[in-house]
Amino acid sequence: MIKQKYGLNIYSMESLLKEAIEFAESHPDPIDKHLDEEKKGDDNDIKSDEEDYELLSEDENGDFNLEEDFRQCGIQI
Repeated sequence: MIKQKYGLNIYSMESLLKEAIEFAESHPDPIDKHLDEEKKGDDNDIKSDEEDYELLSEDENGDFNLEEDFRQCGIQI
């Protein structure tokens, strides 16, 4: 109801941690940004967050690799 009324996404910390760990386990090698850009058409559990990526300035987009950052979080957890 919160999402419908206010347009906000609801996140559960437990599910985000689990998703990051599973993503890191399924992607043991570093993800190259160029490969990430080539896969834009592929299905991916975290692609919905790319809308946030589009809102960044060109300078902020320069070194941002959503999948690799997410993988690194899973490894650290």
